[in-house]
Amino acid sequence: VQGGTVTPARQRSGRPRREPPQKGIGRRGMVEDRKRSATGAGEMGRRKLRRAMAEFISLMTELRTAPVPTMALVEGGASGGGVGLLGSCHWVLATEDSTFRLPETGLGLFPYMISPVLIRRMGLAAFLRLTFEGRAVTAAEAQELGLVDEVGTRLPDVREAAERPALLP
Repeated sequence: VQGGTVTPARQRSGRPRREPPQKGIGRRGMVEDRKRSATGAGEMGRRKLRRAMAEFISLMTELRTAPVPTMALVEGGASGGGVGLLGSCHWVLATEDSTFRLPETGLGLFPYMISPVLIRRMGLAAFLRLTFEGRAVTAAEAQELGLVDEVGTRLPDVREAAERPALLP
């Protein structure tokens, strides 16, 4: 700042500022090209994201409305969309050391995509508790909340589990 006015950098130093080399296209053309490619990539990314979201919702719907009972076997941790997928199943079995978490709220988000299936399975109060506490719950707590049907020390063989009577909603 000189005398109350802002002076461009090249005038302050006395030397002209170096412009980046131009390769066969005017500077304005390069900027426009970059804007177009960034916009195109952004739009393509949004379309891919929408398609992936639609496919995920379709998968949860197929699991929930399948003409045969569906079963989720959980060993270890399940979070976010994984909780939505198991919540879409008719019957959920988990080991004692399994944990369940909805990390979206820690990021300032609400789990909109999986909320309908979890509310249907657990009830609104239990879903909101799981969502807003934002912590991992044990398999026993998940069973109390209505997310898990059975908790055991080990998961049964898939064929053995399939032969058991299902707890249909």
